[in-house]
Amino acid sequence: MIKDWAKWYANNGWPVFPVFGVDDVGVCQCRRGANCPDPGKHPIIKYKEGATTSGLEAELMWNEHPGANLGFHCSKFTVIDLDNEGVSEFKRLREKYNDTSPPVTPTVKTRRGFHLYFKHVEGIKNDVGLRVSSDEVIQGIDIRTVGGFVVAPPSVHH
Repeated sequence: MIKDWAKWYANNGWPVFPVFGVDDVGVCQCRRGANCPDPGKHPIIKYKEGATTSGLEAELMWNEHPGANLGFHCSKFTVIDLDNEGVSEFKRLREKYNDTSPPVTPTVKTRRGFHLYFKHVEGIKNDVGLRVSSDEVIQGIDIRTVGGFVVAPPSVHH
């Protein structure tokens, strides 16, 4: 099933690559297995060079790694990753700036929050925590853009 999605995304211009999957109890398929600190959430290949927008290449990748999850290389879009407290902090920021309407953008529910997808914005950089001033960083709001990646639906991780 993930292979079919990988082909669909690739054929529609989304740069895809395989990410280590997990078994039924959440153990990562990488060589670290149960000792993996990021089960089901790290690349199998060098994604910056290996991500593809070819459905045929995606099929070949998933034939080689049939249990793989699906990653997006964020080379053509920007993702705001809201985890845990980041969800409420994002809402607080929007209220602070009188932007209370729901975001009109593709949104994916994740295990710990949401991914908000936007067209690539020049000048935005990958970051862990959202820097809102020189001395304030809001944890739980991460930015993924050129050079970064996200684990994409319908991947499974723990």
